[in-house]
Amino acid sequence: MAGDDNERGFFSARTKRLKPKDTGPTRKVGGDDTGKSKAGDRASVMTQRVGPGSSAAGKDAAPPEPIAENEYVTGWLVILKGPGRGRSISLRYGLNTAGRASTQDIALDFGDAQISRENHFSIAYDNKGRQFFIQHGGGQNLTYLNETPVMAATTLESGAKISIGDTELLFVGLCGADFEWADTTPPEAS
Repeated sequence: MAGDDNERGFFSARTKRLKPKDTGPTRKVGGDDTGKSKAGDRASVMTQRVGPGSSAAGKDAAPPEPIAENEYVTGWLVILKGPGRGRSISLRYGLNTAGRASTQDIALDFGDAQISRENHFSIAYDNKGRQFFIQHGGGQNLTYLNETPVMAATTLESGAKISIGDTELLFVGLCGADFEWADTTPPEAS
């Protein structure tokens, strides 16, 4: 008799199967891309409907806050080797200081103790000259650009490799001779 629990509707009586009313696209809210929340609790990950008619993309949704022009992305650093491998960090206009502290523009706190806490090196984007520069900061250990130590401000070209301790970074420039945010028309002006 124990074997026929399912035949008598044991599971259907105790378990209510929920069927979605709308099978439109969804996105995860909370948690990370693996489907697990930071605490590891799958139940805390929810989905939210997106697309026409949903509150996330509908007319009731507030438009995203505009960002200041000095916060626009000008390039990226991609960690190729060492702790943090596979991550990327956006660069902004002006001076971007690098170090392990979370207050740094380029926060490299992934476990490489050879990187100084603050101002190990800096990367600057000069929008008038449309060029990037790298300069060693106050870090005890040297910063290398394509295997050459950086001792003074040096031009930084897209595709260059920056090494500090056990960490190797690839510089990818967005702004420069071929593109500058000032050359584009903002959406609200068109």
